[in-house]
Amino acid sequence: MIRILLILISISSLSAIAQNDYYYRIHPHWTRIVNGCLVMDVNLDGTDEFFFRIGDQYDLRDPELEFYYKSFKFSLEEPFLTEPIPASSMDSIYFLVNFQHQDTIFVKLLPPSPKTMGKSLQQEPLLDLFRFVKNKRTAFSDFRQSFNYLSHIRTTTGKRLTLFSTSTPWDENGKRAVYAMDYKRQKLHWTFSHGPYLINARIVDINRDGSDEILLSSYASNNGVSGQSSTDDSSYVFLLGSDGRVIWQRGFGGFWTGAFADVGNFYGDGRPRVVCFQYSISKTKTS
Repeated sequence: MIRILLILISISSLSAIAQNDYYYRIHPHWTRIVNGCLVMDVNLDGTDEFFFRIGDQYDLRDPELEFYYKSFKFSLEEPFLTEPIPASSMDSIYFLVNFQHQDTIFVKLLPPSPKTMGKSLQQEPLLDLFRFVKNKRTAFSDFRQSFNYLSHIRTTTGKRLTLFSTSTPWDENGKRAVYAMDYKRQKLHWTFSHGPYLINARIVDINRDGSDEILLSSYASNNGVSGQSSTDDSSYVFLLGSDGRVIWQRGFGGFWTGAFADVGNFYGDGRPRVVCFQYSISKTKTS
């Protein structure tokens, strides 16, 4: 088991000896030995929180560690991973729970409950959300699927959906995809499957029509995984509408290259434009 020493620090400038030359001092605030940590704005108020694991205990806490927003542990026989799904308040947060039993990977939901305050939870409160079954042609040692929260989006009809991404390291029969869901109702609205490994997602209203577009960047890992319009022997940038349709896509390089895209106002005219940074092991290129 990997254990991580988590240290919250602040850095302050001491002096400027010459232009653009600064000395800095590190001021430790606190330290904790943890098994894993996420930093995210869980209640969407503009301030980040810490979600970390110490032994079998999961804690959702403020940056200064003065408050426990949630604190719980599961009594599950299988090893599992969990993460919060950001919501508008601490009392409405659901948690994703991923674990594997034999040849099936389960994705469950832990709904808001007072039992997430200092309790040991059984499997009964968990709701079914998704599952992956191992392909017969896949070796058991290669069967790996992740399922993680990605973002929230607004649709053209005013609905608010949640994006999740799934990926596989090297199983050519595995799935790499983006899912748009109403997870509280356990309803899947659309799926966009892709071959290359997803490295970034940018949610932005590019055409300023009131709904979001989804800009996906990827890396060509060359594992033999394919999607509905791409394979992972090339890197791609995809632009999707809030309904999951492909507005635009472009391949940028061969295997072991990546394409990292973002959106900015580069000419001062208020019009968002996409810029892509292409990289590989031996060279980089901006286009």
